[in-house]
Parts: sequence; C-alpha cells; structure tokens
Amino acid sequence: MNDLQALKREARKRGTPPERLLELARMGPPVSRAVATSRHVSPGLLVELAYSEDWVTRARVSHHRKTPLFILDKLANDKESGVLRNLLTHPRLPEHICRNLMQCQDATVSRRAFSVALYKGYAAHSEVLAAIDDNNFPFRQRIVFWRDLSVEEALELLKDPHEWVRGVILARQLRTRPLRKRRRRARGRLLQPLPLEAILPLLDDPEPEVRQLAAQIVDRMTQLQEGGAR
Repeated sequence: MNDLQALKREARKRGTPPERLLELARMGPPVSRAVATSRHVSPGLLVELAYSEDWVTRARVSHHRKTPLFILDKLANDKESGVLRNLLTHPRLPEHICRNLMQCQDATVSRRAFSVALYKGYAAHSEVLAAIDDNNFPFRQRIVFWRDLSVEEALELLKDPHEWVRGVILARQLRTRPLRKRRRRARGRLLQPLPLEAILPLLDDPEPEVRQLAAQIVDRMTQLQEGGAR
C-alpha cells in the first residue's frame, strides 16, 4: 500500500479524530475526496469542503447525508454540471432544489432533475401529462413503470400508440387491489384500479398480449362485481 492509499484509508476509517480529518482534508483533492465520502466526517468539515476548488470534492459533499441544507442550496448554484448531477442523488433532496434544477440550462441536469421529480412525486400533474405526450422524452419509461399514476394519467397511457405502454399499464392494473388479493402492497401497482369501461375497448387491441391482459382484468373485475352483488 502506497502513502496515498494509506491516507485515503485513514480518511474513511472509523475513529480518525476530527482534527486529523481536517488535516487530511487540506492535503489536496485526492485525499479531500476521500474525506468527503467518509461516513464519520462532521457536518462542519463538509461545510468547509463545499468550498473546495476541486469540483469532484464538492460533488461528493453534495451527495453526503450529513451535508447541511444551506450547503445543498449553495451547491445547487454550482457551475459544474457534475456537482449538480451528484446533488440530485442526495437521499433527502429537498423539493425546491429539485424543481429549480428542472430549469437548469444544462439539458442533462434538467432531464435528470425531472426524472428525480417523477420518482419522488415532486412533478406537477400537468408536467407528467406533458411528458406522457412526448414520445421522445428520455425518462418516459420511468413514468410508465414506476410512477404512482393517477387515474387520469393511467387512462392517458392506455391510449398510447406503443403496445408495450398499454401492456405495462394493464399489468399494473392486475397488481392493484382489489384485483390483487394479497394485502401487502405490490410494487408497480396503480394508485387505484381503472374503471371497467376503460379496459373493455382493449379486448379488441391489435396486440395479442394486450388483449390477453385486458381479458384477464375484465374477468377478474366481473367476478368481483358479481361477488359484491350477492
């Protein structure tokens, strides 16, 4: 192990005194980056590292769980897109930062911010519908597969010209209670089941797999209605 590797290991090691971490942080980018990723670094030292001239160090600070909120706000105005992209991976990213980065002039940052907003539920309903209508939107699959879709959003996707989109929405309908009997929440379900009249037209869908899924849903929903009428 060479000296640099030993210093990096010391920077990440549990039990390294705060005074020593401060000393290591001031040894230059290769070591300061290691300090910025340490689970044992103090919020105060992260504040100092947020002003580092090394953008990789700042990027690592932007992702750290212990980084104070006011520093996240500062880093949201960083000139380096790498810092902004890393900031968007912060486990407790505030909504206002995410929404501000959706307006970033850097397309890679703004698109990733919108992707995060979709995942965390920060995106407005109108923004989601606009993304659904945009067939070229790079994160469209994330909406289809993982967003907690409202009934209106799911109905819009059932009209999609791509058969895989219609198929995914129907598969998610099958995972949604009361169609799914298990009490435990199924991953990828819809917020609530779509009405039967929205499913019936898909019995004549040109895609065989879509027709098959629609038939399963209609049978299940019919059984539930008959059971409730008894």
